[in-house]
Amino acid sequence: MHHEVIETAKLLESNETKLYGVRWLVACLLFLSGFLVMFAWHFFGVINEALSQHFEVSHQTIDWLTICAALGQFIGGPVIGYLFTHKPTAIKIWYIVTISLQAIAFTIFATVIYVGKYLFICMIAEVAVGFACVVYFALIPVTATVWFGEREQATVLGIGWFAMMAAVVAASILPSILFAGITDLSVKMLYVALCLYAMSTLAIITLFILCLFIPNSPKVPPSHAEIQRLTTAREAEQKSYKSTLLRFAKESKYIATERTSLTLVLMFTIIDTVFVCEYMLVPANESELELSNSTLLSDDDAADISEMLKQHVYPTVQESTQGIFISLVGSVFCVLLPIVIRAAMTNFGKVQFYVIVLILFVIVQILTLSIKPEMKRFKYESEAVNDNAPLKEVGK
Repeated sequence: MHHEVIETAKLLESNETKLYGVRWLVACLLFLSGFLVMFAWHFFGVINEALSQHFEVSHQTIDWLTICAALGQFIGGPVIGYLFTHKPTAIKIWYIVTISLQAIAFTIFATVIYVGKYLFICMIAEVAVGFACVVYFALIPVTATVWFGEREQATVLGIGWFAMMAAVVAASILPSILFAGITDLSVKMLYVALCLYAMSTLAIITLFILCLFIPNSPKVPPSHAEIQRLTTAREAEQKSYKSTLLRFAKESKYIATERTSLTLVLMFTIIDTVFVCEYMLVPANESELELSNSTLLSDDDAADISEMLKQHVYPTVQESTQGIFISLVGSVFCVLLPIVIRAAMTNFGKVQFYVIVLILFVIVQILTLSIKPEMKRFKYESEAVNDNAPLKEVGK
């Protein structure tokens, strides 16, 4: 470990960076990981009506398949945050954990739907999906820093958050395709089970590609910011468990108490929660499935907000802590807001969904106008180039 710290220090002094072509394969794996996680989270909300008939339960019970993932986020956030802080350089293992959980979860979903019993097992599996979601939220900024140059990282963040949108679109389209011209509920559920088995197969293939072709991290860091992160990470791995816990708590406190950082987190979580609610609750039954659902809040903004947070809190807060804190706050919103909106829709009609979204839209706009985030990472990278020898990019 001491030898690794010395090597990192030498890299910092030499200003040597390198961009590896395999980084784009890593970006593809990031996309697939996010796609699998978000598909598992959103799919059941879209087929709420069919599932409630198949298992002979209420719509609200099926809602809990989605809400359980948010509960998993809330429960797993502190634990995963602590582990990320204690082992900040163990990137590949977190990908393996995330994708493995998805393969197991999809297999459970498909089997339970096929037999038509034991819905509670699906809810337990959704809690595991919530755990995987926390890891994924942490992996997005970490992957961008570990594998990509400073000017590429916003693009990678966009890829990570676009995976969420792609998964929701796929989850919305597939039921329309699977159920087209079919009236027999048992046949519909058979097709759903086969679809979920296919997702499990995709997760297994992704896992094999990860294990065979992707190293834990590049041998030469892609930017000064990553060299700095490695220096800090190596020091963190030598500290005690208590010191690690205190650091995670300190970083979380910084985000929670620093006005601009907290505002960015709130903006992100409000947008993401409305996105979840839209596909979970509107429409509430399959006969009204349409591809035209949209709100005033778009998940496209997530990447921009994530990049602003990443820049603003540098170097005080690690990338993993940023993602996990967002996941924790978002889990609270994703548990409470769907329950509130479902109650409003049940008592007053679906128009209440859009009334609530309009109010949240106004809140987000007010929050946007109230802050001026700083691009600290860009500033650091520029100063590193200007104050030292020019960066030597030894390859791309």
